[in-house]
Amino acid sequence: MKDTENPEIEAYIKKGFMYFSKGQFQEACDAFSGAIDLGADRPDAYCFRGLAQAKLNEFFRAIKDFNKALEKDPNFAEAYMGRGHAFYSKKDYEKSIADYNKAFQILPADKAKKIFIYRADAHYEKKDWKMAIHDYEHVLKDSPKMLKKIDAKLARAYINYGQELSQKENYQDTVEYLAKGLNIGEDNVKGQFLLGDAYICIGEINKAVETMKKVRSMVPADNKYSILAGEALRLIKEVTGIE
Repeated sequence: MKDTENPEIEAYIKKGFMYFSKGQFQEACDAFSGAIDLGADRPDAYCFRGLAQAKLNEFFRAIKDFNKALEKDPNFAEAYMGRGHAFYSKKDYEKSIADYNKAFQILPADKAKKIFIYRADAHYEKKDWKMAIHDYEHVLKDSPKMLKKIDAKLARAYINYGQELSQKENYQDTVEYLAKGLNIGEDNVKGQFLLGDAYICIGEINKAVETMKKVRSMVPADNKYSILAGEALRLIKEVTGIE
């Protein structure tokens, strides 16, 4: 008799789904284990036990279950998603992103779009600001209301990427990304100073003066960035007469 025709196995599987839907994850795990112990050779039994294990913070066991599910069905997108979440929780962001990419390739477009937010967070934690921005912007394109949920991370990604571009002396793009981050609401004095510096480098002197004055208004006079902004304003006045 195939396991799909075994009523005892089916009863355990149904109990597992019921417990999982109610948030009773240990009971769900036990029910799926009961089905597996009786010989259930089904990827969904392993996958959902893995999801229950992950909810219990048993990530190593969860990953083993997801691996087993994928051995039985290499195109099981939910198992890739679950394993990606488990790797993320273990701070293994490279493997997490790889699994999200696999799920993205398998799922139809209307369901795959949910992956952008998870992959964006993984890129963010990995400090890959450019890719984090790419995915967060996809999230906002599909659902602008999500800005309230992701605004802090997106702002920080914009600013950190702007800082990277500043180090590469790509000042035009530095202005673009720093301005985006600061406009979302990130109150970042270093970002403001670098924006002012980038304005100087691209010849936008009036904007540079405005930004450097804002830097000085944000922090005490003895703050490093206040001192640097004051020096920049002094040099601008000497060279251009603008103040």
